[in-house]
Amino acid sequence: MAEELVKGMGTYWEIKPGVYQFRFNMGVDPETGKYRVSPKRTLHCITTNKRGREAELRAAMEDYKRELNTGAVATRTTAKTVGAYCDQFHTLRAGTMGSELSYRREEVDIDHIKSLFGKVKLKDLKAPMIKAAYADARKTSRFSESELNKIHTKLSQIMKEAVNDELILKNPCETVSVPRPQCSERQALSAKEAARLLECLVSEELNAHTIGVMLLLDTGMRRGEMLGLTWKYVDLKRGTVYIAQQFAKDKNLRAPKSKMSQRSLHLSDGMIAILEEWRKVQEAYMLKLARKPVPETPVVSNELCEHMDPDNFNRWFRGWCVEHGFGEYSDESETYWDTQGRERVRRTGYHGLTPHMLRHTQATLLIAAGTDLKTVQARLGHSSINLTLNTYSHAIESKDKDAADTFSAMLSAAKA
Repeated sequence: MAEELVKGMGTYWEIKPGVYQFRFNMGVDPETGKYRVSPKRTLHCITTNKRGREAELRAAMEDYKRELNTGAVATRTTAKTVGAYCDQFHTLRAGTMGSELSYRREEVDIDHIKSLFGKVKLKDLKAPMIKAAYADARKTSRFSESELNKIHTKLSQIMKEAVNDELILKNPCETVSVPRPQCSERQALSAKEAARLLECLVSEELNAHTIGVMLLLDTGMRRGEMLGLTWKYVDLKRGTVYIAQQFAKDKNLRAPKSKMSQRSLHLSDGMIAILEEWRKVQEAYMLKLARKPVPETPVVSNELCEHMDPDNFNRWFRGWCVEHGFGEYSDESETYWDTQGRERVRRTGYHGLTPHMLRHTQATLLIAAGTDLKTVQARLGHSSINLTLNTYSHAIESKDKDAADTFSAMLSAAKA
């Protein structure tokens, strides 16, 4: 009978409820004379009671011990590819990222990583190989600098986890730098253009779409936050709305983008008056539908007084902007029939105002008016002041130039 490599019963520890890690003492290395330990294993228990988890843990440790003694585990860990480990990393993070959309976005980054390094063994991924792959991607325009930055950030995170799992000794991404590209100047309306936009909106009969646009312009909230806003979070007496949820492209009601995105926003006096009027209009419409207005009713609602589809809002917005001179289509229209057999017209090549540009308009007008950056950050729900600085550097630079010109004028007046 071959001598067992594993010494002792093994060591385990609970990293969070129902999740254990364990490893074994592998004795003294005959070449170095140093004690060896096996790579760590992680167990996510299926059962919820203590006795069941203990049984799962014992069985998993016995299986691992058997693999170590037969040498099977050594073959598997050294042969594991980057692609296989990325898939494992992503699977274990299900339900831990705050939103399903964030989880799906990570999947896109991992697919890109697998297209570059998927078949490479974990132990063979080195910094020179990573640099060469990025250089080739730039040369062939396969990925933009922004995409490469996201790819590298995720790859570094995954390789750090591989180090923690003792599958590799060092993170090969540590010596590779892919800086985040400088933010380009954000497009926004001037104060005069914003005033004309508002004039066009208030001149029309109140409807959910125009209310949505006015909210974007008045508060700088994101489109998903506007579509997720319900009357429960509107306090017209105080003149505030609270951002507690969003209804984004995945058409699921969920928490805002970040903790800082959960915020209270003051409304302008004009917006308060418009919302008071709109609430009466919406309630009258709901009564016609034999539906009772409730706090969970969306402020910006569809024809059934439910949350409006983001794509439908965007489609209406583009058409409205073209009609009022805030955008145009460069391509000709195309006729098609939808799933209900109705004739539709599709237009492509839109250029002009977008809902997100209203958020930038709010920020640039606030900065131009001398609002401090901490207030701008809080109003926009940015996770850090650096994000605000980087995003609106052009507006800040312009304000700084105005300050220099003002000081220059003061000096000239003093000399006269």
